[in-house]
Amino acid sequence: MDVTQEQQPVQTIAPRGKKRGCFSCAMFCLLVGFVAMTWVLWTVASTGLVRVPLFSLMAFKEPVPTRVVEPVKKDLSTWFQETLVSESVRQARLGIISRDVTFVIPEETLTGLVRTVETSVAIQDVPVDFSTAQIATIDDHLEVFLPILGTSTAITVSVVPIFDEVVGLELNIEALKIGSFRVPKILLNTMVKQVVRLGVGEVATLLESTMTLKELSVTSEGLTVKGELVPGVLPL
Repeated sequence: MDVTQEQQPVQTIAPRGKKRGCFSCAMFCLLVGFVAMTWVLWTVASTGLVRVPLFSLMAFKEPVPTRVVEPVKKDLSTWFQETLVSESVRQARLGIISRDVTFVIPEETLTGLVRTVETSVAIQDVPVDFSTAQIATIDDHLEVFLPILGTSTAITVSVVPIFDEVVGLELNIEALKIGSFRVPKILLNTMVKQVVRLGVGEVATLLESTMTLKELSVTSEGLTVKGELVPGVLPL
């Protein structure tokens, strides 16, 4: 007697461990995506360039300069000529026959200089309002405050002027903030390329046409310049 046995289909059951592993991986990716998105929104909000609901209230604080500096109404060339005349008179009274000079460019004059830049100039496609910009001398560095048109935010740059006999007058960027966001130093060379040269060309041309620059430093009084005047500049 033949007995026919029906063969039941074999069901493959996935191990529970594998399902849990896929679920954990998906949750991890979701968490990473959430953190990344939160960081992006926080960063954008902290710059003040774009208003992000809720994030802007927590991440952004309207930037203000360390102190308000009112610009002088004279241009740098006129101020410089008057300074040289004053130096000539001072040396004549002291009976000094020398072309070595030391003088200070105050922050009011530097602020007047930065405000002569055209308002149409943009830094990394960000329209800067140079008509209300300013420069303050803080400890051993210059604080350059550049409001951004159409917003309540600003770019704040801390720079240290340096002089090198090879490259001439340069500005070393110590820190840069856009609104409340501090830009990582690794990005500074790209983002502030125009800021670094802000006004340097005009100052360097003016100084080099009248003197051989030897040293630059920042004090509480302003930007201290030391150098040797070219012959004939002062009636000594």
